[in-house]
Amino acid sequence: MEINLPRSDSAAKTPGILLREARQAKNLQQSDVAKEIRLSIQWVKDLEQDDYSHVPALIYVRGYLRGYARYVGISPDEVMAAFDEMGLEEEFERVKAEVERPVKHHAVPVVLRSKRMINGKMVRWVTVILLVALIVSVGVWWQGKKHILGQLQSVISSPQENLPLKQTSVNSVNTNKTINTNLTEQPTAIKYKNKITFSGTNH
Repeated sequence: MEINLPRSDSAAKTPGILLREARQAKNLQQSDVAKEIRLSIQWVKDLEQDDYSHVPALIYVRGYLRGYARYVGISPDEVMAAFDEMGLEEEFERVKAEVERPVKHHAVPVVLRSKRMINGKMVRWVTVILLVALIVSVGVWWQGKKHILGQLQSVISSPQENLPLKQTSVNSVNTNKTINTNLTEQPTAIKYKNKITFSGTNH
């Protein structure tokens, strides 16, 4: 982020110049300032060069300038007056808006990526459900197959057990035929005996 610094008067001293001159007057190094106000050496260099391109908000710059001014023994109000004369507020807001504008365009791919993630999860769930259904179907088919095989085995072994029953039924049929034959033959013998009896009485 580049901020164009307006210079209305070439003789006017910026906050960076004021702070650097005060530090040099006290024979202090940039590392001494960085350690005292708890900033990195790069931050101290940027403040002395009036480079505020990497700060998230100007309110941080104001705080750092005040702390730096107190440490080197000059008036913070003098440094802040020089900072306000630079007119960075409008320039900073303009540059900030330009930097944030592309971020809005990146919001659409993020949404699309989240939709792809949701679709991927749905595909995984459908796959799991289909696999479970397939396993259940195979299990049911296997149980049915075992039941049918058991019935076939019982049918194959049953004729040997039923053979005595068939023989018994054949014997019962033969017995019935014998009884019927005896019953039909018996009345003839009785008639014959009656004839013999009648002939004896007449004599």
